[in-house]
Amino acid sequence: MLLTVLSSAAAPLDHAPVGPSAHASQLALAARGELLPHRARFAPPPASGRPDHTVYGYLPYWTVDVADVPWDHLTHLAIFSVALNSDGSLSSTSTWTSRAAEAVSLGHAAGVKIHLCVTSFDSDTIDSVLSSSSHRATAVAALAAQVDAYGADGVNIDFENMSSDNITDLIDFTEELKAAVDEVYLATPAVDWNGAYWYSRLAEASDGLFIMGYGYHWTGGGPGPNAPLEDGDLWSQWTLAWTIQDYFDADTPADKIVLGLPTYGQEWPVSDSSAVPGDATDDGWSVTYAEAVDAADTYGRYYEDVSETAWYASSSTRQAWYDDSESLGIKMQIGRAHV
Repeated sequence: MLLTVLSSAAAPLDHAPVGPSAHASQLALAARGELLPHRARFAPPPASGRPDHTVYGYLPYWTVDVADVPWDHLTHLAIFSVALNSDGSLSSTSTWTSRAAEAVSLGHAAGVKIHLCVTSFDSDTIDSVLSSSSHRATAVAALAAQVDAYGADGVNIDFENMSSDNITDLIDFTEELKAAVDEVYLATPAVDWNGAYWYSRLAEASDGLFIMGYGYHWTGGGPGPNAPLEDGDLWSQWTLAWTIQDYFDADTPADKIVLGLPTYGQEWPVSDSSAVPGDATDDGWSVTYAEAVDAADTYGRYYEDVSETAWYASSSTRQAWYDDSESLGIKMQIGRAHV
């Protein structure tokens, strides 16, 4: 079970994606200087003491310092991120090289494994690397060198917008990388719109699949829960329950699934903030966990029981949806029961 520390927005899941992924959108905002570091506040851990399930976090450069990570709540931490180039080389490595030594020192002292997260959100770049055995070898060697240089534990592969043409190539790359580093996890979608991920084979080739269980509503679409548990009469069929079942239907072993959950919220301008679901009048924006909890304390906290999601109205024309300790606790228990 996982709590991700990314504050982000992803594509709506009532149809094929039309916007950036959760991880890609926030990386782009941060690169443009539009996402500022924020005061840290973490959701309470699922239980006292060391986690008895996998608790896998992402740490992007624009959030908290490495020293402020709640190490006792985690089993794994991925440093987000380095970029993959079309020839298999790496770029934008400064986040990793500036943080890896401290993360390994503090993480290992707390029994937490440290992974390098490698990203590509461009289908042409992904195809150029995955379809070429020499480019794959270049990428594997470069990633393994970075992991070994800092005594880290593995790699998180976050390739998105991938074509189905590369479905077996990704398996080959995962197997080749697994032979070079101790652990390999993959970030995988809540809904595989392109038929690009062979879940059961990827699970066999890796140590785990991190399901990005968020972005079911996004800032460019209509207001609603970021990670709805069920649909009922209010929401589309695409929910956490649907996603988990989809992975099981694909014969993915439960012990290779890590269910990603969001520690952030999203707010929209709406025509009537008392209506659920609301009707957006423009694009929304992301809010951090701390911002959402504080706003709910100020304006009043409401709770939608079907999706198991908190929300608030900051004015008559602004509505926000977010996950807090109650909703995350329920979704964690569902995840623990199933995966």
